[in-house]
Amino acid sequence: MASVLAHTQKMGRDEWLRLRKRGIGGSDIGAIAGLNPFSSPLDVFLEKIGEAPEKEITDRMEIGTLMEPVVAEMAARRNPHWRIQRRHAMFQHAEYPWALANIDRLVFDPEAGKGIMECKTGGWRRLKEWDQDDAPDYQKAQLYWYEGILGVDWGVMAGIFDQQYRQFLVPFDKEIFGYLLQIAQDFWHHVETRTPPPLDGSAASTKLANALYRQSNPGKTISLPTEAATLIAQWNVAKSDLKAAEKRKDEAENRLKQLLADAETGTYDGYQVLWKTTVSHRLNAKKLKADQPDLYAQYTEESVSRRFDIKETKGE
Repeated sequence: MASVLAHTQKMGRDEWLRLRKRGIGGSDIGAIAGLNPFSSPLDVFLEKIGEAPEKEITDRMEIGTLMEPVVAEMAARRNPHWRIQRRHAMFQHAEYPWALANIDRLVFDPEAGKGIMECKTGGWRRLKEWDQDDAPDYQKAQLYWYEGILGVDWGVMAGIFDQQYRQFLVPFDKEIFGYLLQIAQDFWHHVETRTPPPLDGSAASTKLANALYRQSNPGKTISLPTEAATLIAQWNVAKSDLKAAEKRKDEAENRLKQLLADAETGTYDGYQVLWKTTVSHRLNAKKLKADQPDLYAQYTEESVSRRFDIKETKGE
């Protein structure tokens, strides 16, 4: 059974953010499990150790918070047999105190008993994620996480997207929660030891790798471990796929340009195809260096970067 870590009704944002750093919440678990297309394990790691840049509160975030009661009211109207209750509390797992839950609503059903409701909002892009049959995996992971922490058997994802209401029931899955718990436990060890998790393809991982290993040691060569074989093959396949995809993209783009001719905009079945004339002004560094070498030197700064490549050396 979960316990209440803190009551949040009168809690300020700064205190709430500090509380979030004490464990892994529902909005974290999808990213940690690699399910969230908008966040990565490294993003969550940097946030938990206090190294992530402070997130600006956007209009979308504020609107989402303000719309929560509206979503809950829509759910109540569609399901009049439910009793929906707001809980201003941060819960923690009885056995794993770093497993946290900050739920949107509790739901009481006469037959199914107590459940959890998560309220979501968004525009037409989010509506496309929520198809007629299911909600996105990273959001369902959030609900599995909350269900497991609070010990309930069911939950519901409710959302208003592009002025359309959607809801999906999500029964608790003990096996999935067990997987998420193991992933989270391994991740929390990284936080406690301040050891970054394995890097992935996210922007945060790219920035960290470039920052940690900014300069190479000239002439230094090492023997890579056996895991390099899989990674080299993965890189080569991805590079080949990327080239083929770029070629297909260029072909489609050129044929669309041919259809547009001198038109600036073309429309088809809800799409706009744009090919606008733009004027740009670029500094001719080569000419500036030749005509004004002192001025060029005055405004030239040295930047250091490393170029990554893989070359085949077999047979050399």
